[in-house]
Amino acid sequence: MLDARFRGLSWSHRAVNEGDLHQINSMRKAGLRVPTIFHAFANQSGGFETVGFEIKDIYNAIEKQRRAGATDAEAALKFLGILRTTDCGMFWKYSLDGDKRLENLFWWDGTSSYDYSVFGDVLDFDATYGRNKYKCHLVIFSRVDHHIRTVVFGCAILSNESEGRYV
Repeated sequence: MLDARFRGLSWSHRAVNEGDLHQINSMRKAGLRVPTIFHAFANQSGGFETVGFEIKDIYNAIEKQRRAGATDAEAALKFLGILRTTDCGMFWKYSLDGDKRLENLFWWDGTSSYDYSVFGDVLDFDATYGRNKYKCHLVIFSRVDHHIRTVVFGCAILSNESEGRYV
């Protein structure tokens, strides 16, 4: 039988409960690093062996929270939806691949739509690649107006740069 003060070190008894997780999140928001947080828990509980979890359990709990949050694509689509409530000219279109991942995204706002109606006789587009963490193409549709200022008509994120994506 394992002594009660060492049960927290046993794999089957190790767990970061909701109260501890709330305290960990509060400490992280205050700028404390995970090792410092673990030491604070050890001081509270009377030693490292009585904390009830190990430092790697904190890292695992943080990673689990991060993965449970919305993906970048979901957050972008939600943001565009919020913009639509304040801008009736907001437009976006997206497509998903076979694994339900964002494949292409195109958007413009009301100002861009108006600018295109005024200055859209000539269109320039710049497709940069490899500058974002997803290795997707960021395409900016723009032109220079009569005051030599850049006017953006719309933007797109493309996973595959082929002619069919632009048409």
